[in-house]
Parts: sequence; structure tokens; C-alpha cells
Amino acid sequence: MRSRYPFEQITRHILRDRGILEHPDQSPHAAIDRVIDHLTWASATYFGADTTEVTAFRKQLKRIMKSGEVTLGSPALANGGKHENALDIYFSAAAFPVKVQVSPYGRIENTGEIKLAFEFLVSRNAGFGLRLDGLPSPKAVLAVLGYFDRLASRFEESRQADGRPISMIAIMDAADKNIVSFIKAKDTPGKLSHFNLSVAISEAFRQAVLCFKHLQVGNRAVDAVKIFDHLVASIHLGGEPGIVFLDEFERLNPGSNSQPLYTTAPCIDIGLAFAEAATFGTINLVEFVTFAGRIDYDGLAEAISLLVTTLDNAVELSIQSLDELYRIEKHAFLKQMADTIRRRRSISVGACGFSEVCSLLRIRMGSEDSRELAGDLAAIISYQSKLASLRLGKLRGACDCREFAKTLNRHRFSTTKYVTYADWLALEQQVSMGAIPRNATTCTFPPNSITSLWLGVTPNFQPSKDDSVTNEEYLRLLSAVSRYSDGAVSGTLILDEDDSPLAVARLLRSSLQRGAFMEHLRAISIYRLGSR
Repeated sequence: MRSRYPFEQITRHILRDRGILEHPDQSPHAAIDRVIDHLTWASATYFGADTTEVTAFRKQLKRIMKSGEVTLGSPALANGGKHENALDIYFSAAAFPVKVQVSPYGRIENTGEIKLAFEFLVSRNAGFGLRLDGLPSPKAVLAVLGYFDRLASRFEESRQADGRPISMIAIMDAADKNIVSFIKAKDTPGKLSHFNLSVAISEAFRQAVLCFKHLQVGNRAVDAVKIFDHLVASIHLGGEPGIVFLDEFERLNPGSNSQPLYTTAPCIDIGLAFAEAATFGTINLVEFVTFAGRIDYDGLAEAISLLVTTLDNAVELSIQSLDELYRIEKHAFLKQMADTIRRRRSISVGACGFSEVCSLLRIRMGSEDSRELAGDLAAIISYQSKLASLRLGKLRGACDCREFAKTLNRHRFSTTKYVTYADWLALEQQVSMGAIPRNATTCTFPPNSITSLWLGVTPNFQPSKDDSVTNEEYLRLLSAVSRYSDGAVSGTLILDEDDSPLAVARLLRSSLQRGAFMEHLRAISIYRLGSR
């Protein structure tokens, strides 16, 4: 709806702080051109595009990026085309590529390797996820969290240039023997400030909570209700930990037999195999509202398809850079990352500006009409990104995942205004006949809070501060969107400052019940105003 990229003063400030501008006097347009040129170069260098194709690709990409229709994640914009120190790493989030080795006494035994991998990721503005199941003791849990948090603090103190704040998530299974210590790890204000914590709840644990039963894990009887009570207390105190239903993530993992999911991105939007990394892009939905008050679905479909190609170019540039870094430095984690990314090639086409779209179309955010619209938009992003990935799979070669039948199962989806049941059936039939997409995942909905800020719109499908949306309405909307996501939809349920732990318990239990309107829910965060 707007004809220019919104490079106001706040945008310049954000781009400078995220290290996207190479020097204070560089124009935002020059920084974007640098990235566009490099992504265009990849089409010719790695995929054999001829001069005509390269010229057309660059023209189209420049149009949609400079109009503000799409953008890449801030790490991609900060690293792309700089060559010298970032070696063109485009991914935004990774599964930490070194497994932490801890002695029975809580001593971390491979700190050297951990530090190298940590510095590699954070110096390139990538967030990462850790999995902390199976550590020998509660002391070991706190030792690992504390060690990474201290690394983050020291790195931020020593960093000379601007960059993305360090973002980490740690996940632990709700039935782990150390779960109570993990849940309470951030109860002290200001502690572990660089971490998000999330508890992975399995279907068995969920049922145990709802039925007020113990859960048998090996020779241990896990008191699920007591753990639930600890969750409620810590969430009421400080808004953490979040909840992630990893069973639901794994159910949609096309590589689950050979590449099970290990963790998630820091905002729990995409599941990641060990040493995997994902590259993010965002569709600015506001730009596809016409002056006649309609959604330009054809223009949206075209932008999604082009963004998928762009993100795949970015994935290839990251792989080539990792290969080169491994050749020079010989660190094993670099090779493992390159190999895992090459096998899965995960990308994320997300969205922002939904609240503004509702406002422009005179729809109340949270209403049934808004849920229908959210489903329409999520459906076209999911469908078109998968269709584009299938085309790329034929042209460039498929990813090394073979279980796409469950990911593209038509029964997962429903007919919307733009994408019909027959469309999903056609995709499923392509896969059943041997077609394999280029990318293991194509569509998730991260918070993209910084991206949306410089675009001047609200994050993903979140309400604005002026929207009056109840938590139940928001849960219903998240579920409508999550149906079409390959991961989760980042969103937080808000409670009033004077709400009691009982209010947290009710909201958390309702999310565990996951009735008809929440069957696709894969993650949830609850925050009580004023709690931190």
C-alpha cells in the first residue's frame, strides 16, 4: 500500500545498531543493495542462471525489498555481501553445534570447543538453542546455563561494533530428573538474562497433568501435577519458562527418521535438528492491501515465490562459507553445520503487519473475521512457499528429507478463500509421485520484532497496543495460523499485574487441554504485566 521502503530516522538507528550499515554514513539503500547484489551473484555462480535470468531476478528482488514488501532477517542483512569478517553467513538461528559434556560434579569438560562455537555464532548475529536433558545433577544444569550466560555477557562487553543482542534458548523435557531446578533457574530477577527457557511437554506428560496422574519414566514415577505447579509459580513470578510441544514439531518433521529435532530457535518458532541452522525472511502484509480495501493475493503469491528462491540462495551462500571456514580452521562443528544445513536447507517465510491489515480492512483484531483472514494469509504463505520449494527441488535438487507426505498431508489443512482442498491434494500427489521440496521447512511465523519495527508495523500476527483482544481470542487466532506453519507461531498471552497464580494455572491448563480451537498449538508463552 506504500510505495517506498520506510527508511525514517528510527529505521536508520535500528539498521546501524544491528550492524547492517557498514559505517554511520552509509545509506540504508546502499546496505540493501549490497545484500541484493550478493544474493543475485549466487544465482549465477551456484545455480547456473544465465544473464537474462540474473538480471530479471535482481530487478524483482530489488523491487520487493526496496518497496518494503519483503525483507530478510537482520543477521542476513548484517552479514550478507561483507565477505571479510562474516564470510556471508545468512542464517538467523541455529541449534548449538556442540553437545555440552558435564562431569557428575557439574564441571563442563569441553569449554574450549563450546567457546569456539559460541563465538562463531554470536559474532555473526545468530541466535541458538540448547537442549539440556540428561545432565547428571541440578548443579550441572545451573552450571551450564551460568557458563553460557557469562560467555554472552563477556562477549557483549568486548564487542566493539554494533550488533544483534545475544539470543539463546535452553529447553528441557518436563519429565527430566532435573526439571524443577531448570524451571526455577530464572526466579531470581536479572539472573540468566540472555536466556529464554522453555519446557518441552510430551503427549504423555500432557495427559498425566490433565488426568492428575504420575508419569512412569524408566524406573521413576514423575509427579506431573507437582511439576505443573512449579511451572505456574515461576511463570507468575517472571514470565518463564515457556511451553513447547515438541511432539507436535516432530510430527511435521520430514526428516524425523534420520534427523530428529533437537531444539528450537530462540523464539520457539522453528524446530531444528542438531547443528542445523535456518534462514529467515518476512512478508510485510500491509504492502499487499490495495487502495480498494482488498488483499492482492496474486502479488502476495509472487513475492512469496521470489522470497523462497532468495532464501535458498542465502542458504547456499552459508553452506559455501562454512565449507571454506572448515577448510581453513578445521573445527569439527563447522563441518557438521555445513552437512546438516546441506541436507535440510530449512528456510522460514514469515509475516508481519497483520494488525494493520485488520485495521485497513475494518476488521476487529480477535474477531471471527480476523481469524478467517489470518488463516487465509497463513495458508497462502504456506502453500506458495511449498509450491516454490517443490519447483526448486526439481531445478536445483531436493533436500535430503524423504517424509514429506506427512508434512503435506491434505488433512492437516482446510480450504480458504485463496487455497482450496484441491490445491493441497495436488501438492500431496506430487510428493506421492516422488517430488521432493528443496527445503525441509518453508513457513514459520517468528516474532520478527526488529524487522517489523524498521518496517513500521506490528510483529507477525500479534495485536497492537490499541487492539482489544482477549487471551482466548488470541489463542484461537494463533491456532488458525499455526495450522499452516511448519513450526509454531510466536505469541505471548498477557495477564494483568494483579492476576493470581490461579489465573496462570487456568490459562496454562486450557492450553494443555487444546480443544477444538487449539489443536494445532505447538508453543505458548504467558507473561503477567509487571512480573519482570
